[in-house]
Amino acid sequence: MEIKLSKTIKITTLFFLMVFTSNAADLVVRDGGAGGAYATITSAIAAASDGDRIIIRPKSSNLPYIESVSVNKSLTFVTEIHGVRYAVLGNFNIEAAAGRIVTVHDLELEGTNNVTMSSDVTGNDRMQINILNSRVNNGFGDINFQKNSVTVNVVGCSFRSLRMVHGKAIANDCEKIIVGPDNGTVLANDDIYIIANKIFTSDLNVDPVEIFQPQYAFHVLNNYIKSLSGSNYVLITSAKENTTNFINNNYVEGTTSQRIRIDGSGTGTGTHNIVINNNILSAIDVNNSDAFVVATYNVTTNTAFSFSSVDIQSNNTTNVNFTTSPTADILAVGDNINAGDPNSIYTDIDLTRNDIGRAGGSFSWNNYWPLQDQQPYVFFLNTPRIIFNGITTFDANGSGTTN
Repeated sequence: MEIKLSKTIKITTLFFLMVFTSNAADLVVRDGGAGGAYATITSAIAAASDGDRIIIRPKSSNLPYIESVSVNKSLTFVTEIHGVRYAVLGNFNIEAAAGRIVTVHDLELEGTNNVTMSSDVTGNDRMQINILNSRVNNGFGDINFQKNSVTVNVVGCSFRSLRMVHGKAIANDCEKIIVGPDNGTVLANDDIYIIANKIFTSDLNVDPVEIFQPQYAFHVLNNYIKSLSGSNYVLITSAKENTTNFINNNYVEGTTSQRIRIDGSGTGTGTHNIVINNNILSAIDVNNSDAFVVATYNVTTNTAFSFSSVDIQSNNTTNVNFTTSPTADILAVGDNINAGDPNSIYTDIDLTRNDIGRAGGSFSWNNYWPLQDQQPYVFFLNTPRIIFNGITTFDANGSGTTN
């Protein structure tokens, strides 16, 4: 007897009320098929229908389910024991299909295995993949969804590298995030967000953040970006024409020049703006005539900045002092506090002037670290960032997890 439960879902937030009932089911996976459950994740997938949820009980001593998993339906995967990941020893592959939505919570992928996707999406709809609170090869494996027409949200995960063409990477512990071009027939209607990630690499051949993206505007916000190689820390080789892109409130740390490079290798994208402000860094190198670059309210501990071909630069400060560490937030002492852009769109969450570095602004590092591991929380909220005294109307949208 297999366990298969029907469910009714009610979601309520401060911003909207949504009630819906579906015929979706819960399929339970337990070691050896205990209690009438499925014995393997693969068998549960075979029995499931689009929209079902697969609940996986972690094995005793956290032993892995030894199987390679291939997901060919719109499914959600969660743990049965709150706060404990289920382990899988084998590859985790998601098959492409227009309109498919796959959500994976709480996965512990062991061995030299990766989370991958089989092919590009074809057809008249996009595909969405959400990976939440998961770890790939103890932080040394890869998540590769660099496929056309795929939106990816990776939140609170540990891995080596992430490759995607559109979506959000938020509060991850990793070595590299790569955003490539989306050449699909159906493009998304929103931007790319890279927020509050801890990105640390010692590989001489790795640029911690690399964006080659002519289809979408991008936002690189409140990240801790460290490299021991002296390479480019953020490398932009292409951006969408007629867009304004933001690299704000990051802490860029390294042994030599903490550099953001705007390169011209991704040609043919047309004129675009890149705003670089409220960061801790030491160098900006622009080698792209299509990019109009503005750098304001950045700070460095060095005696001088190294800015090359930056179109507008102002209110950048050298010889600053502050206290920070890779595992803790920037403390509320130092020359970076209340020293960022005074425009109210950059105001801190305590409604004071922006703190330069990863603690400042609406996407403060404090929103995400320490990680809200296994807890329900809102990880993204897109609203107007302005202080308003009075009554007004505005649009807002957000993303979160209830698991």
